[in-house]
Amino acid sequence: MIDGTSDVVAPVDLLAMAIAKVRAHLDPSLPVKKRIRTLWAGAKAARRFAASDVVLDEFTALANESGLTRDLGYHGREDVAHVLNWALRGWDPFGD
Repeated sequence: MIDGTSDVVAPVDLLAMAIAKVRAHLDPSLPVKKRIRTLWAGAKAARRFAASDVVLDEFTALANESGLTRDLGYHGREDVAHVLNWALRGWDPFGD
């Protein structure tokens, strides 16, 4: 610190950034199939940004807030949990 400024860089919340990117693609006007795949892909990509329980909690909240869980129907919570657990393991539940 020569000129009075600090060399400290503010931490970047990569998980929050990933969630913000995914949130933009969970619009209820989009087909449910596309939205659940987007949630899975986002969680899979974000799994390195935080502990798995944190990623699971945050993406579950995102699915609930976006209406995806509701739109999946009666087993929506189970479907979201299943897809997110597979994402955290790096597996593809869609068989692609």
